[in-house]
Order: sequence, then structure tokens, then C-alpha cells
Amino acid sequence: MLGERLHMLDQTPVAAPRDWTAIPPRDKPYPAPLFLYHFVRNPLRCLPRAVYEEPIVPHRIGRFRTAWVTDPDLTETVFLGRHAQFPKPPLEQRVFSDPLGQSILTSQGEDWRWQRGAVAGLFRHEDILSYVPDMAAAASALLTQWRAGGVGATRARPIHRDVTQATYAAISRTLFGGAAMPEAGAIQAAVDGYLNATSWEIATALAGLPAWGWHPASGRLKRSSRMMRSAITRMLDRWQAGGAVAGDSLFGRLLAAEEPGRAGGGISRERVLNNLLTFLNAGHETTAKALIWTLYILSQEPEWQERLRDEARSVVGDGPVEGRHIDDLVLTRQVFEEAMRLYAPAPVLTRMATEDCDLGGVRLAAGSVIFIPIWAVHRHRALWPEPEQFRPERFAPGARKAIRRTQFMPFGFGPRICIGSTFSRVEGVAMLATLLRGARFDWPGGPAPEPLARVTLWPRGGMTLAVTPL
Repeated sequence: MLGERLHMLDQTPVAAPRDWTAIPPRDKPYPAPLFLYHFVRNPLRCLPRAVYEEPIVPHRIGRFRTAWVTDPDLTETVFLGRHAQFPKPPLEQRVFSDPLGQSILTSQGEDWRWQRGAVAGLFRHEDILSYVPDMAAAASALLTQWRAGGVGATRARPIHRDVTQATYAAISRTLFGGAAMPEAGAIQAAVDGYLNATSWEIATALAGLPAWGWHPASGRLKRSSRMMRSAITRMLDRWQAGGAVAGDSLFGRLLAAEEPGRAGGGISRERVLNNLLTFLNAGHETTAKALIWTLYILSQEPEWQERLRDEARSVVGDGPVEGRHIDDLVLTRQVFEEAMRLYAPAPVLTRMATEDCDLGGVRLAAGSVIFIPIWAVHRHRALWPEPEQFRPERFAPGARKAIRRTQFMPFGFGPRICIGSTFSRVEGVAMLATLLRGARFDWPGGPAPEPLARVTLWPRGGMTLAVTPL
């Protein structure tokens, strides 16, 4: 057994690595208004070659001043060292405040700080490990669905839908203690509709148009927002009336939070609604996209897929994945992180300069929006050797320590790093090990799916893989 484990931990690549260039960079930025046209179609296609090679690249969109920042030192300055000078920009409020209100994602200053402090205790590492059985159970239910066609029967599956439903089931179990969620489908559809329309809202903001103005996606954004809030309100009404949610669930703990300055203590209903929607949607969306792209890579890297399958069988055996197994799924974690490097689940983050300043030798005026293109940071030629190759050994325990925290940021960085980042990492490893132990994934051929930035990283047109239950 020891010999087998040492063999599994051998970090030598098992096959000649292939090139995973997904979007060839442009030689120069698009001029406005071509920039806005292509931004609506796919923001990642607007990134010029310099963003993958230089530390900071200033850009103007008409009168709007922006800069792409990729250098780890400059990124640390923006996210941590001078984070008060570089808050989230108004355009983020403009995009998300309608469906999410003033939640932990959209609020600023003291309003954000008390919310962050109130929910931080919900995401302790030991508590997250206690949720692993729920995460694994959601993946096992998906395997059961696939096996309906029979063990060994290969079927083309819409992985983007299947995996999203599984991660949604996992966050529902952990967030609501297993309470029934008949509104889940409506919320998922509304979230997809909303995120797919956000590039229009961002583009009109960059063009200097007012938030109340019309654009082709205005109606879709409003309808999707109403659908989300209506569904979550029905759920909250039902659960509060019936007392159906366990007090030890994430939702039960949220209800016990204290809102500063509120008469009578406790947390307001509006805050509960806002943060329920935030946790429910952010809690499944990034993990789902990370898993979808990981399975896509493994469908074309059969040697790595088999190594992970062997590891899952060796570490976990025939029973379900549990919290105690997570640290021993070493290769699974490496592959999951390398996949998130190549296909960052949150491909772009934004900040704003509140005053005139110098950043990396570039003069920025107050109001300039800073784009941190995680997609380009993770593929930057100065930061990664052979950045377009899939090399999980980059994240081997010894090598991992050399990677700077602003060089690999699948969930952001600094005080506003995604509060569920550990949750998502643990969930990804638990579900990936469960799925690989129970099924084989193969690429059916055809054009590679285009990575599409829609707040999270979507495969344009979806992702179909050949799935063979084992």
C-alpha cells in the first residue's frame, strides 16, 4: 500500500503536455466603440497581448480611464496594502444591487465590515469539513442519475447543467439543513438569465450611460432579479412559518446574527434575504464552473484522470468521501487548482482609484477603474513557465509554497477575498473525487468551447462530455 501511495504522489507528468491556449490575445486593444461591442460579446476577447506580458497596461474607453493590473506587487497594493484607496467601483453596485441589495458582496465600509464579521464564523475550516458528506452525497446523486442508463453505457451529457444542479443541491443541503427547495429550479434559471446579461450593464457603465437608461438586456435583468427575490422570499416565508430549518445550518446561524443599531437586535429580514441569495448563488456558481472546466480538461487528459481515480479509490475506498479524506486527496487538489489556474472561475475583478495616484509608474486619475484580469494573471508569461500547459505539479505541496498569493487568485485576495473560498475548494475536491470514482469522462470531439466571462467563467454554448458510469 505504501508503495502504491508513493507511486501516486510521483509528480512526473505522465504524458507530453498539450497546449491549452483558449483565447489567443489581440496584438492591440480595440478602440472605442469596438471595445464595447466586443466586451458585450466576451470581455476576455478584449484583452491585448500586453496584459499577458506587462505588469500594468493603461487604457481609455472614450473618456473613461481604466488600467489592467497583473503584477503581484501592484495587485497586493490594490487589494491589501492600500485597499481603502481602491474600493469596489460603483459599477459593481450598479450590476448587483438590484438582486442582492446591500449584502456582504455589494456593501462597503462599516456596513460591509459588520456583515463580514457576523458570518465569518459560519465558514470555519472544521465546520466546512463537517459538510463534506453533504457535498459527496450531491455528487453521488448525480452518479445515480447517470447510471439510469446502465453501468458501462456511455451517454453524451450536458455537464454544465448536471454539475450545476449537483453543486446547487450541495449548497442547499449545507445552507438550509436539507429543507425542501421547490423554488430551486426557478432561482437557477433566474441566476443564469441575470449573469448572461451583465456584460450589457457593465458596458453601458463604461460608456458613461446612466443606470436608469435602456439597453438590450435591461428587461432581462429586471425580470431575472424579480424572479430571484420572489422565489427566495417564498422560501423564507415558508421556513419561518414552519420552523423547518435546523438551527445549526448556515441559514440558522445567519438568523442568529446581530445587526448593529437595529432596534430589538437580531438581523433584519431584508439583510437575511440579501445574504441568502448571495450565499446560495455565489456558493454554487464558482464551484460549478470550476468543476465543469476541470472535467473538460480531464476528458482530454486520460492519464491524469486515471491517476485521480486511483487516488480516490486508495484514499476513500468504497464508502463516501468524508472530511477526514480531504487532506489525503493530494493529486485531486493539485489538479483542481491547476484547472482553476487555466480556467479561473471568477475571471475578472474590479477596483476604483478614489484619488489621483501613481501605480507602477502609471498615473491614474481619481475615478479610474482598475481591472484585475485573473484570467490573464493565471496565464501571465512572467509569472508561470509554459502558462498554457496543464501541469498539476505546479501545485504539489513543495512547489505550492513558491506561488505568491497574488499570483494565483481563483477567489480573489485581501480583506474582500470570497468568504466561501475554503468551502469551494473543499467542495470541489470532495465532488471531483466522488465523480471520478464513479464515472469516466471523455471528450466527444468537435470545436473547443469558448471560455465566456459572465461574472463567472461559462463555456459558451454549454459543455457536453461522454460519460460512462463505472
